[in-house]
Amino acid sequence: METVFVNLKDINGDINIKYTGIYDEKISKIMFLFWQIQEQNEIFVAGIVFEMKEKNIVYISILDSTGEFKPRNMQKGFINGIILALLKYLSPTFLEVFSQPKKEIIFGKSSKNTKKGFLNSHKLFKYWKNIFSEYICCENKKEYKLYIHNNTDECNGIPYHRNTKLNDIYLFDDDPKQKLINNLEENVDIYNFFSVLLFRSDFSNGSLLFNVCPCKKHNSNINLEEFNLFDIKEILETLRGLDFSDYQNSLKSTIFFLKKYQLKSFLFKTSKSKLSENIIETPIEEQSFVKIKTKSKK
Repeated sequence: METVFVNLKDINGDINIKYTGIYDEKISKIMFLFWQIQEQNEIFVAGIVFEMKEKNIVYISILDSTGEFKPRNMQKGFINGIILALLKYLSPTFLEVFSQPKKEIIFGKSSKNTKKGFLNSHKLFKYWKNIFSEYICCENKKEYKLYIHNNTDECNGIPYHRNTKLNDIYLFDDDPKQKLINNLEENVDIYNFFSVLLFRSDFSNGSLLFNVCPCKKHNSNINLEEFNLFDIKEILETLRGLDFSDYQNSLKSTIFFLKKYQLKSFLFKTSKSKLSENIIETPIEEQSFVKIKTKSKK
């Protein structure tokens, strides 16, 4: 797999990260798992799942971490970097996420890990708003529009025209729209539908965010043939059944998982760029990334 990733450099030395990409054709989802090499030990640090509709329609389905990334004060910068790098790699013209806090969603018992951070609904919304505002993959930056749909004053509309029919909007597996639409008539006005959506319990602490570029000229770098072809639901079930409650258990769980699945993995190297613990406030330029291609793990 050849892709584009952020480079990392700790002041005390290199940060060595390996990753694997998994594609599940049945449900049109892509999963990335990241683990760090710490003193010759491999330990999971993060995972993310995307659902895709067509080539450039992307929904961020799941994001989770274990709390075991080192140094700890650079974890947020690392997570921000991989999200933005993956978005640049997938290059969506329509990007969506449902922001709702969950203490663990990939790594079993990781919520018990005292090193794992947890964002409340307000901070998580701000986190995704910053990420979505940051993602720009088109030369014409003015083309982008950020839509927010929630029960706050920041709600600013939806990425659909009033005459759009319900069966023409994008729906995803873990999407609150999907859960509501099955109980409504097809002729419901699109604006009324989104208004009703705000009364769902999901939206007491949840927000829908959309990043839309109408140019529809993005060139995705994705090549699905380079991914591991596997059942993502099984992968998630396995990871959720393991123990990431502390360092030792995370090590054991990582070893067990990697030995069980033998997924081809890749290494992305480091450069002199340093990540801070703060959200990146300016767009990541091309020179902030490097293309790395390595031999698959055997």
